Amino acid sequence: MPELEQVLKEWNDNWGRAMPGYVVEFYTLTSDLGDERRILWTPILDDLREDERLYNLIASGIGWTETPAA
Repeated sequence: MPELEQVLKEWNDNWGRAMPGYVVEFYTLTSDLGDERRILWTPILDDLREDERLYNLIASGIGWTETPAA
């Protein structure tokens, strides 16, 4: 989980918005971490709220059905 957290932070800070497909693939590749990993994805998706297209692309790609926090 610490490694996943670091990768997500780096993705979000540096490349994320230009490479959403990679983060969706990464979510799939980390399935062995189970549902606990979703805790780390919440801040990423909340940060994308202003970009509805990108949020919807990533959220649908990872099966996220929750509405981001207001």
